[in-house]
Amino acid sequence: GNSSYSDMTLVWDTAAPTVAIGSPSATITKSGPVTYTVTYAGADAITLADAHVALNKTGTVNGTVTVGGTGTTTRTVTISGITGDGTLGISIAAGTASDNAGNLAAASGASSTFTVDNTVPVVSAGGSQTKGATFAQTGTATDASGMTYGWSKQSGPGTITFGSPSGLSTTIAASADGTYTIRF
Repeated sequence: GNSSYSDMTLVWDTAAPTVAIGSPSATITKSGPVTYTVTYAGADAITLADAHVALNKTGTVNGTVTVGGTGTTTRTVTISGITGDGTLGISIAAGTASDNAGNLAAASGASSTFTVDNTVPVVSAGGSQTKGATFAQTGTATDASGMTYGWSKQSGPGTITFGSPSGLSTTIAASADGTYTIRF
């Protein structure tokens, strides 16, 4: 008798695509936008959409998520219209990518966060002074995020010399008699 046969190729694949969330494009912002790069490995299709991205929030922060990009390796998640104070990060829902075997990507997150600071610092240059010699002056300042300090002359007839012009405390001397406005 006659016989016949046919071969087929089998690819056995039980490994799901992986997803990784990169660092935010900024560490601190008032309103954004701030972006995250989401990287997939082993995906043949990516279905990541805005609704698949959860905002991880602390404080009073909020924002709007949009997802952009094409292809099978990356997407950009953009958070814009950011308001409030606190921190923001993202998490990605499960099932946002698949491979040809039907394996689905697991959820990913929580990402690293960034700080949202919309509170105006509270600053005081200290009380007004009447002096005739070099003296020490201490300002006060509080804010939700890191601060830098600076003393400067705004008006007055002579030159002002600051001992520590970028310090919280400084010594102050004037080169001429008169009234000065000094800013901290």
